[in-house]
Amino acid sequence: MRTSMRAFVGILAGLSVLVGSACSRRVPPTPTPIPTTVSLPSPTPTVLLVPTVTPTPAYIVHVVQPGDTLTRIARRYNTTVEAILKANPEITDPDFIRVGQEVKIPVSSEQ
Repeated sequence: MRTSMRAFVGILAGLSVLVGSACSRRVPPTPTPIPTTVSLPSPTPTVLLVPTVTPTPAYIVHVVQPGDTLTRIARRYNTTVEAILKANPEITDPDFIRVGQEVKIPVSSEQ
């Protein structure tokens, strides 16, 4: 066993020489990165356009027929003469409408 022990010690001594010589080599230092300042563009404000809904007056156009009166037209469309006059400011005399005249009939949103 003494022989094998000497051989083992010799092998270890040889390894330590190899490791020692490898460690004694100078390795060039890794350069330390230099921090740089990067200027980022400032964020551009975003304008969000939201469409607005303009309520359109809801109405039906009725073409006056022979024998029509505003009262009959109002009954036919389940509205009032006053509502028809409000939608048609050009009608100044509720008792006088002409055949072929276009009359706006307001439509309620409940229908």
